[in-house]
Amino acid sequence: MRWLLFAGLLLLATRAHADMFQDSSNAKLPEARNNLHVTGPNWFNVRDFGPSVGTGGDDTAAVTAAVAAASAVGGTLYFPTAQYRLTSQTTPIILDNVTLVGDGAAVKNTHGTISTQFWIYSTATPAFQLRRNVNWRGLGAYYPNQSVASPTPTVYPALFGVSNTAGQAATNVSITDFVFVNPYVLFKVDNIALGSGAGRVRIDNGMGYCVYSCFWLTNGIADTLHIGPNTYWGVGADEDAQNDPNRYLPKWTITNGEFIRVDTSGGARTSVSAIILESQIIFAYRYAVRVVSGTLNASLKPTYIDQVMTTLSIEGTGVMNGTLEVPGWIYSTDSFAGGSVGAETMPVVNCSAAPGVTRSQLTIKGTRFQYSRGSAIETSGTCLDSLRITGNQISNWGQSTTLGSYYGIKRADTGSAAVLIEGNTFRAAVGAGANQDGVLVEKVAGTVMLSNNIFRVLDTPVAVTATDAGSVFMQGNYTSGTVGSLSFSDTSTAPAKVQDVNNNWDKPAVPTVSACGTSPSTVIGNDSVGSFNAGSGVVTSCTVTFSRPKAGFPVCLVTHGFAWVKITALDSTAFTMQFSADSPNSKVYYRCDLPLIFP
Repeated sequence: MRWLLFAGLLLLATRAHADMFQDSSNAKLPEARNNLHVTGPNWFNVRDFGPSVGTGGDDTAAVTAAVAAASAVGGTLYFPTAQYRLTSQTTPIILDNVTLVGDGAAVKNTHGTISTQFWIYSTATPAFQLRRNVNWRGLGAYYPNQSVASPTPTVYPALFGVSNTAGQAATNVSITDFVFVNPYVLFKVDNIALGSGAGRVRIDNGMGYCVYSCFWLTNGIADTLHIGPNTYWGVGADEDAQNDPNRYLPKWTITNGEFIRVDTSGGARTSVSAIILESQIIFAYRYAVRVVSGTLNASLKPTYIDQVMTTLSIEGTGVMNGTLEVPGWIYSTDSFAGGSVGAETMPVVNCSAAPGVTRSQLTIKGTRFQYSRGSAIETSGTCLDSLRITGNQISNWGQSTTLGSYYGIKRADTGSAAVLIEGNTFRAAVGAGANQDGVLVEKVAGTVMLSNNIFRVLDTPVAVTATDAGSVFMQGNYTSGTVGSLSFSDTSTAPAKVQDVNNNWDKPAVPTVSACGTSPSTVIGNDSVGSFNAGSGVVTSCTVTFSRPKAGFPVCLVTHGFAWVKITALDSTAFTMQFSADSPNSKVYYRCDLPLIFP
């Protein structure tokens, strides 16, 4: 069913883009084309720069000259429907203070689809270099020598390069109504001087399949890179690669591809001021966003992430500040490419960096984690300063062919993080059982709060094994269908740091009753509230020992029938009650609610 739904969404997206381009070529752009022939210094037609331009020969010189002429006056350059071959290119075509307009781009490339398209051949230089005030509309690009029949792709420089030209590095750029097919890298930022101020780049309303990376930043940017809305990124932009029975390119991309890669440690600027990712589909990459070094400030809100093994990875010395929100779904698998990495165990979200003093501040909210090979969310190293995980639906994790325990959330980093896990729903795959646990708190250097989460059909919904000095507070959580013996397991070395308050565990740890006559009953309830029957014989007192020490100083009330029972001893491990008369086999009720105290 999921494949049918996704296929329908993909078809609708493709048709929507086809309709957009069709509207552009048959209605809007002919009007623009007529306007382009108006006599004036700022309007150009590329065919005025050579009679054979766009007819199958080498168009490198003509396109370069036409772009330079339009740029010199801040003009508009029109490309009629054709395939413009850049076969002898040795240097990038500089896009600076210019508008390029085509008749619309199309998905199909090699069989004569009517569209405006650049064919790129050079393995020595980026096709275009982005500078200031650039508009690109209704134009596509295609790499005809990127063979779908080869197991290893050809490495090309970026389609759009952004490099060091002081004050002129990709500022005020708009790229829209496009189809980019088979660039090894679409957009690469490198070697920018600190004062160049690259940014204010918007890319939307189009389709692209990048073999390795669509957005590769080896240098930071000072302003915004806005990707979306209404974009589809995946192999569906190349029908030849999609229909190839060997799936060579898709297999390579899903094993190696990084939709966004941030690795800025060697740049003059190491901070990426803002990436906004919204309203799009990202399909069949190894990583959606990978931060290896430097700092990424980002709002990541695509609609769907499908067949992407790891949606977000913060590793090495990388830092990310921002939000991940995917309202459609994250479907983390590799079945589209034939299961080439079925033994994969990486989580959907990985934060394993050790960045130093400045650490990540991350919010994950409103996201459907639909399916994954490894855990859904995992943190380790010293990655985080703060983490908020709220309002997510997390299900079907731990589907790797490598057996082991996988988690909805695994908190194992030693950063001094404040962690909030609130209002999430965790649901195991049917029959998964012991391969799927809910939340594991393995390290707590700061404070972890779990509140109002729902856990269904998990082996161990919540486990705390921390050995450090942090605090864990749990309140209002609910479990059902727990497969293991306990809904909440605490094997930490400092259990007094763990507070368990008003949680509805379907398999709670229960206190024990002693010194209460002969054979008192087992407690029905938990450490906070419960009841038991006193034993037979002479019963004037009973002692209840909690299953785990309580944090803070507990306040307990005990009733017997309609009367209060006196408590004669009370500490964090147990309480003793004294009856006013011999009370064999009597029903005893207790309640020990804790105040909200973090020791």
